[in-house]
Amino acid sequence: MFKLTSKLALSNLKQNRKLYYPFAIAVILTTMILYSFIALATTPHLEASYGGRTARTVLGFGCFVVQLVVIILVAYANGYVMKNRSKELGLYSVLGMEKKHLLVMTLWELLIFYILTVGAGLGLGLLFDPLIFALLLKCMGLPVVIQSTFQIEAVLNTLLGLALAFGLILLLNSFRLLRYSSLHLMQQKKAGEKKGRFLLVQTLLGLGLLGIAFYIALTVERPVAAVQGFFIAVILVILATYLLFNAGSITFLRFLKGRKSYYYKPENFISVSNLIARMRKNAAGLATISILSTMVLVTLTGSLNIFIGGQNYLDTVYPSDYMISVGHMPSDAETESVIEDVQAQIKKTADATHLSDYQVAQTTYWSAEIRKIDGRSRGE
Repeated sequence: MFKLTSKLALSNLKQNRKLYYPFAIAVILTTMILYSFIALATTPHLEASYGGRTARTVLGFGCFVVQLVVIILVAYANGYVMKNRSKELGLYSVLGMEKKHLLVMTLWELLIFYILTVGAGLGLGLLFDPLIFALLLKCMGLPVVIQSTFQIEAVLNTLLGLALAFGLILLLNSFRLLRYSSLHLMQQKKAGEKKGRFLLVQTLLGLGLLGIAFYIALTVERPVAAVQGFFIAVILVILATYLLFNAGSITFLRFLKGRKSYYYKPENFISVSNLIARMRKNAAGLATISILSTMVLVTLTGSLNIFIGGQNYLDTVYPSDYMISVGHMPSDAETESVIEDVQAQIKKTADATHLSDYQVAQTTYWSAEIRKIDGRSRGE
């Protein structure tokens, strides 16, 4: 039976290849991105460079965010594929295939699909790995070296991360097949979306998570030192976005529907009803698009801001490359002698284009002794 189900799985992938193409592209790209993050975060070459430890810390937190996005994107793409294939799976069940055989067949499909797509994504990641590492060095202002950051640990972590995502969708597919009957599977593609439960609770939870995330982001005073708190805020925003798209939008539209003076107008009646139906069907997709587009915009603007304005910020904060302070000089003559020696040393070791004027700070000390005589204070 294993041989038959494996052949059926391979045949199904070929017959539904147009349906699986977007799924495959999503998995390949996410695998490539996840491997790039993990490889850069674990490479020893970055650790030895100036600022490399901070960069590795940021990339390490970024791996968790990318892993979360991978799970969400893979689960959404798999849900779309399985819904369009529900009639086919129901037909297999009607023709006499037992549920356990359907489970084995879907396991083979996911295993073959995992090997092909993740393998292709890792291949592209390894191919573009030196280029991505060189771009990172360029953005950090370090000497650009075309060098591979390949590590077997990064490959294994990437395989494990994608295996976790595929294991989750295997559980979801198994739950779908075991729960629904053959007739329900055949009619599922045409069936409408079910009404959500606890929409108000989900909406309030989403608003609460979003408020906490904004509070964390606004109260951070030192972003570099508070990287961990920043990524916690990012994860909270992702969860809040899904809750608000799935439940918040429906709750708001139901609120409009409950207002008779607004809902029963001809221009509002049809639009609100259509929006409720469409949001039930496409809320997860819209949330995914919103999160991914926001990540791209934030990453691009943040990177350009650091790359373009970073040097200007350093020039403002530190206008001079070197600052030498000498104190406790008993006289101006000795001060002049020390300054001449320092200038001579600078000219020997560096190309000094500007030597700023020096300032001599003088401090006058005054002391007083207070004595109490006949109940009165007197200063001497």
